[in-house]
Amino acid sequence: MMAAGRSTMLRLYSVTTTTRRVACYYSTQSSHNNQSNKKDDLQHAIQMVRTYDPAGYLPGQLLPTSTMQEGYYAVRSFWVETGLRKQSSFGSIAVTSPQEYLNAWKDGITAVFDDNNRDEFLSHPTLRLLHSLRPHFPSSDPFLQVLEARQYELESPQFQTLEEVKQHARRSCGNLLSLVLFTGDKTPFTRPYSHQAAQCLGQAHGLVQALRTSIPVLSNTGRLLLPQDLLQQEGVASPRYLLSALSQGDEAGTAALARVVERMAVEARQSLHKARQWQDQVREESSSAVLLPSHALETYLDRLAAKQYRLTDRSLRNVSWMEHAQCSFRMIRGYYNRTY
Repeated sequence: MMAAGRSTMLRLYSVTTTTRRVACYYSTQSSHNNQSNKKDDLQHAIQMVRTYDPAGYLPGQLLPTSTMQEGYYAVRSFWVETGLRKQSSFGSIAVTSPQEYLNAWKDGITAVFDDNNRDEFLSHPTLRLLHSLRPHFPSSDPFLQVLEARQYELESPQFQTLEEVKQHARRSCGNLLSLVLFTGDKTPFTRPYSHQAAQCLGQAHGLVQALRTSIPVLSNTGRLLLPQDLLQQEGVASPRYLLSALSQGDEAGTAALARVVERMAVEARQSLHKARQWQDQVREESSSAVLLPSHALETYLDRLAAKQYRLTDRSLRNVSWMEHAQCSFRMIRGYYNRTY
């Protein structure tokens, strides 16, 4: 009987050991698959940034931790993709209009922050990546603000005032760098100056984006990004005409439009200057690398000034390799000097 009992115990041990090995194998395989999927999702986000926001690529590579890099590209890709208007699908979900596409993003962000609803985001790589970083984000509010700004873009044919442009810039871009700070566990309580600087750079980013995309947005959607109050103050009666190729030769109209552009550029530079007044404090908070996109904004504003604020100058849209190199050099120098 003792031999039979010992035999039974050996069989039980063998079965238990085998079960544990199988469980360990599948756990390891599941972990490997999750890591592989996350890597693919990150590559998708990086590719979206490189394609639609090329100046935004290098700052992500210069961030100090892999988690902050993932957060940077996830947030930046989210911002880029929500601004696209000619998409026929959202992950595996077919969409038939820009409004449907935007609604899918709203549902997806809600799902990312809802433990009981996991289906919506599983088909979209950017949302999966955001979900993997969710413990770092304070709430869904910053993402929903971006989506509110995108909704406004769909519904409004033109900004009425410069202040409206600035408010929209804060909603659409103001939280982007702050969210990256959160992925480094840098909260407004522990890194107050970094978050204040990030908000100012976000406003500058939104103003520069309005200038940079004025002509393509007008061509593709008919929406005018230059505010009505500035156009009236500078005597621009036909901005859509002046932003088209048909305006060549209308020097008075072109000059008036350039004054509107210059005033918006001045506002963007003021936001940059305000962000940089906290350089020393941000350096002490070890957050300078997060704010390196400021150099891309400044490079564009310098190029715009060199073209006398004429948005219709074709060479303004064709960035030379020299200017790309100059912008990259500024960022890398800022990285080593811990400045932005």
